[in-house]
Amino acid sequence: MLFHNLRIIKYIYIYKIIYLKDTIMIKIYQIYIILYLIYLFSSNFITGIFTNKINLVKNKFEFTRRLITLTTLNFLVSGYYFYNPNNETYLLALLFSIFIIFAYYFKYKNINDFKRKWIDHSLPLIPLLFYRQDLGNIKFTDYSKSISIILLYYSTIQNIIYD
Repeated sequence: MLFHNLRIIKYIYIYKIIYLKDTIMIKIYQIYIILYLIYLFSSNFITGIFTNKINLVKNKFEFTRRLITLTTLNFLVSGYYFYNPNNETYLLALLFSIFIIFAYYFKYKNINDFKRKWIDHSLPLIPLLFYRQDLGNIKFTDYSKSISIILLYYSTIQNIIYD
């Protein structure tokens, strides 16, 4: 009887840990969606708060362009991992975030406020480093194919979007 009760307590404890982790993951997902919406209107919101230099979108064309920039899409890709945590979504969010950081570096390393804007581009990576997944058994689905198609498409139109 004692072992049975201990087993029940163990399952309750494990359930609470899983529930707490799921709750935190959903909150992080919601934060990513909010940051996506904020970054649609300002390309440097977080660092702009600290420097009092928030650059807001000035016209419809710029807003439309910001809808499809890789940096803002990175918030959606990373947020999707926290909404649907599995090996595939984690790997894609991690690779996408790292790709964004390197792409930004190689494209804009010679601008004046590079370091400040680089911080904004690195933000989606930080929570991914704390909520890792085991990458031992990855099953690639249509989601991976979609991300690959998006990246291929961007390689052809990146000069239109970013210039």
